[in-house]
Amino acid sequence: LFPYTTLFRSLLKRDGHIHTRFCPHGTKDSIEAYVERALSLGLEEISFTEHAPLPDGFTDPTPLQDSAMSKDDLDEYFAVINKAKEKYAGKIIIRTGFEVDYIEGFESETAQFLNQVGPMLDDAILSVHFLKSDDGYDCVDYSPEHFKKMINDYGSVENIYENYYRTLLKSIVADLGPFKPKRVGHITLVHKFRLKF
Repeated sequence: LFPYTTLFRSLLKRDGHIHTRFCPHGTKDSIEAYVERALSLGLEEISFTEHAPLPDGFTDPTPLQDSAMSKDDLDEYFAVINKAKEKYAGKIIIRTGFEVDYIEGFESETAQFLNQVGPMLDDAILSVHFLKSDDGYDCVDYSPEHFKKMINDYGSVENIYENYYRTLLKSIVADLGPFKPKRVGHITLVHKFRLKF
């Protein structure tokens, strides 16, 4: 059991899924505040994985359209994290990353974006938040009220789950180019409202 114990302890010293002020629905805390908190917890490595800008041509279906960072903020995002890397060099490993949405039907746009930013990334997560239906797209984790509407539209909770896991499998096998994320995020996200529904 010793090797597994060592591996488990090393995993506890890393946070690989951190959002920042660059996401409209996120916190306003500074990058430095995250790093200082990580150091206080004894973490050895962190990955900033902000929600990447949504693909060209895709309209965010959430009411506030605040699911991802703006393309206009990309340069600042990279600059702020690079500055933190320099400031905390030797104290903690800081990785620049994104949480990239897999959106069915927008694979080529996503690959094109990844080809542009990939060389600047140390880490990335591929996640599913949006489900394609006959009527467009739904954000599966937006709110309990929206999930209730989805139940009516999809016919059942089970149908939503099936669509989610079908989409998740598509994301895993999708050709998104050489910079496709190597990790999959929160694969049970569709269960977010399971206690209510």
